[in-house]
Amino acid sequence: NRGVIPPIARLRAAGCPIATGTDNNTNDVFEVMRVALLTERITRNDPFPGTRPQPEDVLEDATLGGARATRQKLVGSLEVGKKADLIVLDTQRAHLVPAGRIVSAWIHNGQASDIESVMVDGQFVMRNRKVLTMDEAAVIAEADAHWRPRPGTERHLTVHAVAIGYGLLPSTELPRICGCSVGYDRTALTWRPVRSPLFESSVPGIFIVGDGAGIAGAVVAV
Repeated sequence: NRGVIPPIARLRAAGCPIATGTDNNTNDVFEVMRVALLTERITRNDPFPGTRPQPEDVLEDATLGGARATRQKLVGSLEVGKKADLIVLDTQRAHLVPAGRIVSAWIHNGQASDIESVMVDGQFVMRNRKVLTMDEAAVIAEADAHWRPRPGTERHLTVHAVAIGYGLLPSTELPRICGCSVGYDRTALTWRPVRSPLFESSVPGIFIVGDGAGIAGAVVAV
């Protein structure tokens, strides 16, 4: 439930692996770690409030915790025999200086732009803030502010159906690209593609299903 703070302290005490990750609401792992740190501190009833968890604990949740939760034994920490997954952090940033404890400063004030290099399984995928696995600027420029393809970047594919997965909120980018009308759903407080009772969009032959049709992921799970 996105409106409830989970009982992390009790889960820790019970021996449950605690992990943090990103979703459609934020893809900034620093923000996720900060929220995890603050919400757990708020819900704890410790003799000295605000001291647990420590930033180091939250960092472990985001690294080793994720590995334990997904039963991945070769990631989560830098050890002999494990995959070399690491980030290089620029500590000489205004919001990180001075730092009595760099991990604490990083968790409390860190930003995604502080990361200058990323290595995955021993190979750099970003170095000196340049993505090495793709032409980042070209990918970003493939669509303009209105999600219209730039001339010359289109690809025409013959398919029977097109589907897009997004999360708990409907994605309207693909329907908009296809020319489908969208409207504001005052009940769900979000934008959805306009559809008929038979789930056909405003464009004949294009049908809306899943979250975009008003069937949210949480409802399907129930």
